[in-house]
Amino acid sequence: MKLLLLLAATVCISAIHVPEYFLIRHAEKNPDGTISALGRLREQCLVKVFGKSSAFNIKHIMVQTPYPGSSFFLSSTEIHTNKLASAEERTTQRPYNTSLPLARSLGIKIDHPCDYQDTKCAGRAALKYSGPGNVLIVWEHDHLPDVARAIGARHVPRYPDNRFDLIYNLPWPYKEVTVTSEYCARFDPASLVTGVSSSSPSASSSATGTETSSAAPTVATSSGTKAQCTAITSNSFVAIVVSVAALLAI
Repeated sequence: MKLLLLLAATVCISAIHVPEYFLIRHAEKNPDGTISALGRLREQCLVKVFGKSSAFNIKHIMVQTPYPGSSFFLSSTEIHTNKLASAEERTTQRPYNTSLPLARSLGIKIDHPCDYQDTKCAGRAALKYSGPGNVLIVWEHDHLPDVARAIGARHVPRYPDNRFDLIYNLPWPYKEVTVTSEYCARFDPASLVTGVSSSSPSASSSATGTETSSAAPTVATSSGTKAQCTAITSNSFVAIVVSVAALLAI
């Protein structure tokens, strides 16, 4: 009887859902640090790219924490016209601004747990997510690769300064990065969707800068679950340990 119960527990562990992570840069900016008119178009494009009808299945959005001095969260248009917003507020709030229209369309509250420079915090926060669906992370581009590394990626391409359209996809077990484009057709022409230089000479084929013009995610299984017994969330692990201990005591 104990053996059967333990076997059932093992089967449950193998069916635990783990999310995919999609990392993107904030939208295009003005010289003063606010989101530009082109960037506001990208905000609306992201609603289509990652929206309810897409295959990305975004259920959680995480961005860097806006400047601590800011006690308000404004849309791109509001912060552009707000004379009280400091340069630091305008700079650090860009990822929030970029994801706000998408979050509203999905009915998701934006999570902003970590400073943009604290990429280890970002990695920990991302890995703590144990809800349904997948996670979209919007970050400052220089630190975005470090967020991917903090999640577990081994070889991560540098995010080019002149690009705003790239999607860094981390499927489980989060060791490799695949780079694709949002491909907002009005301003991301196919001619731009070309190679990205890698930060590592030994990068694997999935992280050498090869891109596609498709924004469709890589899905490991059709059921939305991935078989795994070692990489599970800490909360799930604790629950399983308690359950197994109870079974052994029967």
